[in-house]
Amino acid sequence: FGIDIMRIALSSTADMGSDVNFSETLVKTIGETVRKIFDLFNNLDNYKDETHGFPEKWLLSISYKMVENVTKYMENIELRNAINEILFMFTSNLDEYFNMVSAENRNANGRILREVLITWLKLITPFAPHLAEEIWHEILHRQEFIVNEKWPEVEKAKIDELALLEYEYMNRIIEDIRSILNVYKGEPKKVSLYCVRDKEIKELLKDAIKSNGQSKTFMDLHRPKNKDEARLFQR
Repeated sequence: FGIDIMRIALSSTADMGSDVNFSETLVKTIGETVRKIFDLFNNLDNYKDETHGFPEKWLLSISYKMVENVTKYMENIELRNAINEILFMFTSNLDEYFNMVSAENRNANGRILREVLITWLKLITPFAPHLAEEIWHEILHRQEFIVNEKWPEVEKAKIDELALLEYEYMNRIIEDIRSILNVYKGEPKKVSLYCVRDKEIKELLKDAIKSNGQSKTFMDLHRPKNKDEARLFQR
């Protein structure tokens, strides 16, 4: 195994003050994951779509959330959490993005994909400097060293809280449907979804997003008048 893969593996199996739990299986998994991203860098020029739809908004949002989380983990020397976010959650998000654009019968947006991958490359540099420099020079054709680049900043303007909320909501709907199908006897021909069109509830959702999940902030904007409203606000 290369030194970068070993470094990532060792960093991902222990936090400060705990023993390293080395696993050859984990090293192989990390190697395969890194190879997958390396190949994606190599094929960036093949993605020429310029559509900036929901999948792109979601990918940018979740990627800059990753920057926010990884920065916090690195500052607290929580290396295992940082690696989990950079490597495993990131590749899972990439897979989800490609599934989204495939469902729309189109290719990935090359510009957005490049931005997200370059951000990722800067995050992985402390753990895989040799790999990072190789990609930086040989594939991206940059002259300077990536180790001299600034740590990625969280670009709040590119985090679409509504897109993140919509994605989470859609996932919950899918999970609910699957739960129903697990107990349903028979083969359903179709699934019907009934959506609320109440303007008041839409305004509540917007304020919930503005509150960034902070219940106190949300309650400062809306005070429930009865128990039914209190239950609704809680949801």
